[in-house]
Amino acid sequence: MHVSRLWRRNSMNDASVPLVAILTTLYSGDIISFADIALCSIWEQTYPGDRIHVYLYVDGPIGLEHKALVEKWKPLVHRVIWGVENKGLAHGLNTLLHSVENEEYLLRMDLDDISLPTRIEQQVHFMEGAPQIDLLGCNTYEINEAGSVVYERSYPEVHDSIVDRLARCNPMLHPTYCIRASTWRRDAISYRSLYLNEDLGFLFDVTLKGWRLHNIQERLFQWRTGRGFFGRRKIRRSFVELKVYLVGVWSIWRFSPRLLWPFARFASRLLPPPLARYMYRSDLRNRLLG
Repeated sequence: MHVSRLWRRNSMNDASVPLVAILTTLYSGDIISFADIALCSIWEQTYPGDRIHVYLYVDGPIGLEHKALVEKWKPLVHRVIWGVENKGLAHGLNTLLHSVENEEYLLRMDLDDISLPTRIEQQVHFMEGAPQIDLLGCNTYEINEAGSVVYERSYPEVHDSIVDRLARCNPMLHPTYCIRASTWRRDAISYRSLYLNEDLGFLFDVTLKGWRLHNIQERLFQWRTGRGFFGRRKIRRSFVELKVYLVGVWSIWRFSPRLLWPFARFASRLLPPPLARYMYRSDLRNRLLG
């Protein structure tokens, strides 16, 4: 569907509907077809289009095809910020967080994933009815490069369960985040530069700050994990992750048997990719997570 027609279809011109910001980044390594599908999924939302502000950070130099993608969507993107150098996800997201205006909710999304049509509507509706919640996620469908569902991933629902699982694994999927903007403006928590672990560090930081967490149990999101997903789990990332977990677990629980979990997780990172893929989608992992 042509994007301008879709925008008009979703526009309700109702100032009583909360403004939301979608924070996303683009860099030269992103697959253009995935990014196009991701952006289209935003404009196919049941939420009124004129109440959605997309903030796009371009992380360093990009090629002509990527520039053409930005130009295609630029009329419908609230703000494009061009980074001169590739500085990574943490820098891009922090730049976006400090660029938002008067939006009430800040939602994350990566440009290889898909927000299902009611994602924004359901997350905002939940947050409007639960003023005690500061950060909201949801359950997801895991999809492959062809867009086929390969797994249904569930996350713990309530705050105490989420924090309890935090010592074992990441209990909230980062691109499903919906942040209450007033909470972020109060605390101004930034993403730390942690190689492929920015989301984990952020979750530990907001937990220590006292944010209340929740996961909607509906599947509102398709999270793409292609062939390269397990190949990215390199030694450097594993050591960074181990440090983040050890520091985070110590900060929350001090001396605790939970300090053993980061080492068990680190050992699992050393598995061959086929075995790691099997373990990642195993019922045992899901039980540990949920």
